[in-house]
Amino acid sequence: MASRMKYPWDSDEPTNSLRNEVTFPSIQRIVEDNNTDLTSVPKIDYHCAYIGTIDDIVVRDFLDSHRLVLLVKGRVKKEIKVAFYDRTRGLPLLSYIQIGYALVVLYPKPHQFIEDMGQPVGFKIEDEQMKNIRIIPHSYRKLLAANDRYFSLISKPPNCAGCNSDKEDTATKKLPRCPRCWVTKYCGKECQTEDWDKHKKECRPLKDVQWFTRKDWATVQDDAPGKLPVMFTGAD
Repeated sequence: MASRMKYPWDSDEPTNSLRNEVTFPSIQRIVEDNNTDLTSVPKIDYHCAYIGTIDDIVVRDFLDSHRLVLLVKGRVKKEIKVAFYDRTRGLPLLSYIQIGYALVVLYPKPHQFIEDMGQPVGFKIEDEQMKNIRIIPHSYRKLLAANDRYFSLISKPPNCAGCNSDKEDTATKKLPRCPRCWVTKYCGKECQTEDWDKHKKECRPLKDVQWFTRKDWATVQDDAPGKLPVMFTGAD
């Protein structure tokens, strides 16, 4: 039986890849690691985030108001509850979330809801966690596909995605890139135009997945004990 990886750099996957199960853990791993508490330890060793697809959006009655509750499925496709206990009760998110979008929770802390004893743990989002919430307009599955495509593109020789030519721009000595995703390369406008029908399906996901892939998840500054660490921009 393979030993359990402790750090993102123990994985064969890059630390900034959504395939890295330490940087982007399942709910099971988060539960196993829940003894790590940012408020009681001097520092953390790496950044991490839970990512899941929103399966359902529920607005529940709470006293004389309402509260947003999301049902989400992540890496292992187990549905969990994410309930918003911040001052706004998560209601402003209703203007731009949709079923099928991805929910990202940075530095996730599991919570067992009293009303759901015996059910899988979830996340209780309070005021201090709201800055760690991000909504991305793609499913977790689509983000994984974009992640794989991104790493495939940056690891290949810099050839044109249209004709596979390695012809460079005479001024920059590089192949021009798609101005939207900034990853896919072309030898010129003609190839880019001809390839657009194919590329447009992956262009936006490729752009959005770089919110993850262009960050350095393995580097944490040591001078801010008890505070959320700064996330640095990584290199391709």
